[in-house]
This record gives sequence, C-alpha cells and structure tokens, in this order.
Amino acid sequence: MVSIGVLELKAHEQYLVRLCRLLEDDLTVFTTSAIREDITTDASVAATRHVTKRPTESLSSYLGRVERVSSALDMLVCFPFSGGRRELFQYARFSPNCPSLLWVFNARGWLQAPVLTSSPRESVRRGLKRWIVRKQRGLLFEYPSIRRYVTTAGLTRKQTYTFVPAVFTGRQSSPTIDPVTVTVPGNVDPARRDYDTVLGAFREAVDAGASLRLELLGRPAEDAREAILSHCRALADEGYDIRFYDDWIPVDTFRQTLRDSTLLVAPLRRTKRVEDIVEYYSKTKGSGNIADAIHNATPLVLPDHARFEDSLGESGLFYGDRADLADTFERVSTDRSFREHVSRAADRNATQYEPRRQRERFTKILESVIDGQSKH
Repeated sequence: MVSIGVLELKAHEQYLVRLCRLLEDDLTVFTTSAIREDITTDASVAATRHVTKRPTESLSSYLGRVERVSSALDMLVCFPFSGGRRELFQYARFSPNCPSLLWVFNARGWLQAPVLTSSPRESVRRGLKRWIVRKQRGLLFEYPSIRRYVTTAGLTRKQTYTFVPAVFTGRQSSPTIDPVTVTVPGNVDPARRDYDTVLGAFREAVDAGASLRLELLGRPAEDAREAILSHCRALADEGYDIRFYDDWIPVDTFRQTLRDSTLLVAPLRRTKRVEDIVEYYSKTKGSGNIADAIHNATPLVLPDHARFEDSLGESGLFYGDRADLADTFERVSTDRSFREHVSRAADRNATQYEPRRQRERFTKILESVIDGQSKH
C-alpha cells in the first residue's frame, strides 16, 4: 500500500477534504490546528492521521517535523505555498525525505514571470518560487487547459499532471424550475468577476419574459461593497427577483443554494492580478466555480475567454457579451427541452468525477510520480 502525505497550511479546506476522502486508506495530513478543526467535522477526514502545526510553533520548526515524518511516506502532495519572503524562504529550505508533488494554482507567478524586476524584494520572491519548483518531482494543475498551456509554452521541464479537484457523490436535491434559479457563487469581487454584465443580462432576460431568480452567493468585497449592494437593491426595488448578501453566508445556506440552482454563472474577467503578476483564467489560473458545477451536477455559464470545456463537456455554456448572456438566460427559462438537455449533460459530466474514478485518476498520478514518468 502506498503511504501518502498531504501538506496544506493556508486556505484550501474544501479541496483538502475532497482529497482526503479519496486517499483515506493510508494518509497523513499535515496542516494547522485551525484547518484541522474545520475539516475534521467530516468523519472520513477525522479518521486520518494528522501531524498538526501548533499555534505557537514556527513554520521552520513545523516543516522540520514534516521532514522527519516524511521518511515513512512514499509521496508528499503539497498544496500551493504562499506568503511573504520569509515564509517562501522556509518553503525553499524544506526538503521532505520522499518525492513531492506541488499543486500550482497561479502558473505565471510560479513558472513564467521574469525573476529579475525593478523591485529587489519581488525578485527575491520570484527566485524563491523558482527554487521551490526545482525541488519538486512533479507539478499538479487543476484543469487540463492550464496544463496544456504550460506544456505548450514550455514553462517547465518538470513532470506535469492534471487533477480536477471535484468529487461527485450524487444529487441531494433537484434544482428549482419555476422560477429558474441562476446563481453566481463566490465572494462578490468585481476585480475577479464581471457583475455588471450579469446584472444587465438578468434585467434584459426578465424584461423579455423569462421567469428568473438571481442569486449572488457571496459576501461583497469591501472596496466594492456599496456599489454592488446599491445596484442589487435597485433591481429588488423595481420588482426583480434577486437575492444578495451583505455579510458572511452560513455554509449550509451556501451548499443548499448551489443544490437548488438551475444554472451557475462564472462571469470571470479575462485576467486576475495576483501579487503583481497577471494571471489568465483557463490558461494560467483556474476557478473553484468549475469544481462547484461538477460537484453539484449543474450547468455552468462562462465568458468565451474562459475555456474550461475539457472539464465541463456539454454542460459548459459560453457567452460573448451581455446580449449573448441574456439570450442564454432567456433560453434556459423558456425552452424546456434545452434546459433538460444541459441538465442531463451536467449529470453525465459529473459522473466522470465519481469517487471511484477520481481515486483511480489520483492513484495513477501518484504511481507515475513515484516511478518518475509523466503519463497523465
């Protein structure tokens, strides 16, 4: 039996839980006490071995403990490292006593952005990231489109792999039909998503006769809070069926709303600036909305530049502008056969990510990394 470790110290609890469910047979989780408290409410995760970073423990000391424990592992999977120069320096020094696989979420920042810049501090950060990459046996990416871009552009000589961080365990409820519920999941951040286009398309579709409810399923970012909330309140005051939030959303509410949704929308910008580096959606950066759609077997609407169709199949719908998105909203609302078609497509696509299949995929990746051969 292969013995696997997973290292996650930051903010990807849901991805960690899904991975733990797949690898629960012989797994050691390395994480913080806060993350452990959050994830061990899941029985399958609670049953795994944990090596926990104490609140007062330095990162250097903890990584030293991970190194010692890793001598008993066949493989260590590392979630993305992040932080300032001091933290990255500790990760650069980190040398587990087994092969390691690094999950990369922002490919340009780790592999492509020039190391030498006008800022010595930024140059150090980028140099440390390159050094961390050099120490890995392989690199893991969320979606096939990102791995394809990385390999086609020749951004690394490392072994590269893809694993979509989604697990479909079956529908727990049926989506609402009347009205059709369109949901935009995730923190309401206009720097990441184009809400003006969604709100405008929603208005146009309803004015054209569509029966729609719009859910903005996230807390507004502070710098855009008033603008977004005032726009939503104006629509509500005019009688449009829209629900939005001005604070944190309870986890159960978030999950149930996703389950009840007829359609998910991810109005992603073309780019997102991460630590002063421009990342491109579907090329160098992924989105949790794709995993949300798969996990809930729900069709997902994306702008034309966010080409995640490899992961979505026919359940991915794409739009070019506001009028195009409004047409999609109206068609899903008024054309029952089309609505049923994309819903069935979402069901078919989701079954490709059932636990057994995802476990087999990840096991093949681990075996390939241990053997030193890239096949996936």
